[in-house]
Amino acid sequence: MTRLPKDLRKPLWLRIKRSQFMKPAAEIIILEDDRTSSALVAVFLRNAGYEVFEASEGRSAIELAKKKRPALLIADVMLPGMNGAEVVRELIEIPDLSELKVLFLSSLLSGSGTGGVETTLKAAGRDFPALAKPLDKEALLKSVGRILQGEREAV
Repeated sequence: MTRLPKDLRKPLWLRIKRSQFMKPAAEIIILEDDRTSSALVAVFLRNAGYEVFEASEGRSAIELAKKKRPALLIADVMLPGMNGAEVVRELIEIPDLSELKVLFLSSLLSGSGTGGVETTLKAAGRDFPALAKPLDKEALLKSVGRILQGEREAV
């Protein structure tokens, strides 16, 4: 019995690199101190085809953004140390990141108990879209898609 070479034992969809059939994915940084929330957002975005990087505190997110130049920063508002607005203020002072697109996430917005409601939050003199926690997958993906296409208005 003839055995297949190792590289041919995997199913075809695992052998084809994403870059062979897809345009490059937008890079997104998630700044979230809660590991469960960060992992959930990352799974939603990766399954939608985005390249995702995670940071759990402000300074590491700033350093990561300087290296990666992401298309979008998704940031929790309440963080230990620097809050999300302070991180955004510092990032948009960097010339290469001055037009950084941002989506804030906050449990402070979910007074009605339903997540996924979109509004705006002000940071560094600009209005940025914000989603209430707990997150709704469809609302998150819809907001991310709209932001990356250049629309910054809230629903």
